[in-house]
Amino acid sequence: MKPTQPVIQLAGQAAITYVPVMNHLFHTAPLTPEAWIGILGVGLVASVAVAADKHFRRSII
Repeated sequence: MKPTQPVIQLAGQAAITYVPVMNHLFHTAPLTPEAWIGILGVGLVASVAVAADKHFRRSII
């Protein structure tokens, strides 16, 4: 994967989410700060759970 691909993908996703014309075309709406807090919270919990699982699996083997 080229280093620019994630940047292009992120820019495209942000455009679909936050540019009004794209909102109309794709029937999307910008995320609220409260939604971002929820998204980041779930992501943090998932990351901690995966890290804990890896730690425990490595200590068993």
